[in-house]
Amino acid sequence: MRYETETQLCLQIQVYYICLANNLLSIDFQEYLEQKLNKLDKIEKFKLIKILSKMNHSYNIDLDIEICATTIEQHLKRTIVFPSYFEGDMNEQFEKMRIKYPFIFEFAEGIAEELQHFLSILYIDGQFVALYMINALKHENNSVDLIIYEERYSISNINNKLIEAQVKNAKLRVIHSKDELSNISNSNKLDKISVIIVDSNQATKMKNLDIDYLFEGILSNEDLQSIQIMIDSKKISHEIQASLGEEDFTCVTVKSNFMDTLSDGLEVLKRNGLTNNQIDAIKRREEAGNQLIIGELSVPHIQAEIAKPFKLFYLKLDKKVAVYTSKVAGILIVIVNGSSNEYTQLFSYLYDHLKDIDLKIINSKEDLLQILL
Repeated sequence: MRYETETQLCLQIQVYYICLANNLLSIDFQEYLEQKLNKLDKIEKFKLIKILSKMNHSYNIDLDIEICATTIEQHLKRTIVFPSYFEGDMNEQFEKMRIKYPFIFEFAEGIAEELQHFLSILYIDGQFVALYMINALKHENNSVDLIIYEERYSISNINNKLIEAQVKNAKLRVIHSKDELSNISNSNKLDKISVIIVDSNQATKMKNLDIDYLFEGILSNEDLQSIQIMIDSKKISHEIQASLGEEDFTCVTVKSNFMDTLSDGLEVLKRNGLTNNQIDAIKRREEAGNQLIIGELSVPHIQAEIAKPFKLFYLKLDKKVAVYTSKVAGILIVIVNGSSNEYTQLFSYLYDHLKDIDLKIINSKEDLLQILL
């Protein structure tokens, strides 16, 4: 049978004969195989690509729907033929990924429920579905000015191809002489959002230049990953600095429970640009159990039609308040523009900057900016 290995088939046959010997069977092996084939046929009739497109109207995630549907369908067929599950010790990794992509995981759970209801197979793990959605994300290009300084033309040509193939959101410029790089820097020709990477063998010549990253020779996979993280972080930090205003930081007195405390804070923020629809959406998500906790920080989050790619509001609490089994000392409200596809790493960025922070040191917008930038 397709979608399973010979070893998996042998295991099922072994289990069948063990059950047969212990009078635990209600069907024979042929019927068992026919049921699988019927379920495989049923997947073809599900039209997953239409379901994904329809449900995505609520999330506005920039997915390659066709690729996403194809990979999920393949996963479903493998699940029917030979179910597999994540190990329990993978939970921590998935929680970290859920923090980075909260809307995708929520979307994936909805898709998993639809599939489970229609197909009635053993179990569909929404975390698998989320992984395929993350892999099918689209990314916009030419967002950050990436300057690479490398005097050796042969090496720079190789690195050029590596960056073009593996780094997203980068507008690449290769510089071969320090005079050219100095002229660009001194004449302010660099974009506000730029990343400069320099071969470490030539870094001593760049005494008065701020260098973001040093590499040695041909870029490794680790180098390319680090450069991608820097590009994403530069974009996010630039947007945070440009959009976080004094009025977006508010002190709140804790009430008897978290929801009452959040409601008070939201009412104050209404004067600072939050709409009634956004406030209602935030409350509904929190009441439905869609909490996101980073350390001692609660991060209510929604997608909405806003002018900016994202908007942050911080509520400083005068004491800790319980959120289910956790206690939080601050609330960071995140509103994401659903049509902006450039900031998919926002939640990962927030997690990296806030996961180990003692929130008592955040007493003003400037303190928050210092941590986030």
